[in-house]
Amino acid sequence: MKQVVCWDFDETLGYFRPHEFAWAGQTRPAAMPPPRLKPGIGALLESLSEFTHVVTTAAEREYARDVLRQHDLLRHFAAVFGREDGMWPKDYGVVGRYFGIDDLPRHLVIVGNDESDADCLGRPIVMVYDELLRPAESLRTLLAALVCEGEVRFDGCNVEGFSFEYWGNYEARKTYPVVRTILPMC
Repeated sequence: MKQVVCWDFDETLGYFRPHEFAWAGQTRPAAMPPPRLKPGIGALLESLSEFTHVVTTAAEREYARDVLRQHDLLRHFAAVFGREDGMWPKDYGVVGRYFGIDDLPRHLVIVGNDESDADCLGRPIVMVYDELLRPAESLRTLLAALVCEGEVRFDGCNVEGFSFEYWGNYEARKTYPVVRTILPMC
C-alpha cells in the first residue's frame, strides 16, 4: 500500500486567494497579488509517484478542484477532500476511511502551512510544516526519508534542512510530530 500525503491547498500548493473572488463572481481587489503556484510543486508531485497524493482543504471541494484544474495540478491527486467532507477542522480519519487505512500515523503524512492543518483529533500523524515560498524540491528528500519499510517513521529520522520536534496542546494533553523546514527563504 502506498503512503498517503495529505496536501493542504491554499498557501501550501500555491497562493490561490484571488480565485475565491472569481468563484464568488466578484472582482479581485487591485492590491491583491495574482495567484501563483509554489515554486516547483508540479515537478515535485510528478516525481513522487511512490505516494498517493490527496488535497485536504477547509475550502469547498469543487472550488478547490476547479482551481487545481486551472493550474494543471488536479491530475496529481487521487482525491480532494473539502470542508463539506470533514476538513474544517481537519479530521484525517476521513482520508483513512476513504482509503481503508486504520493506522493513520503509519500511513499518512500531512503537508500544511499552519497548525490548523494538523489532525483536529490530535492523532500522532507526522505534519510537515511548510511555508509557501520555500522551494518544493526540498520536500522530495524529506518525504522519501520519512517512509521506511513501508511505514511512516518520525523518531530517529534526520534530514538536513529540517527540524524534527513535537508540538502539542498542554491542556488537551495531545502532541503530534512536526517536521519544519529550516532552509533559508528563496
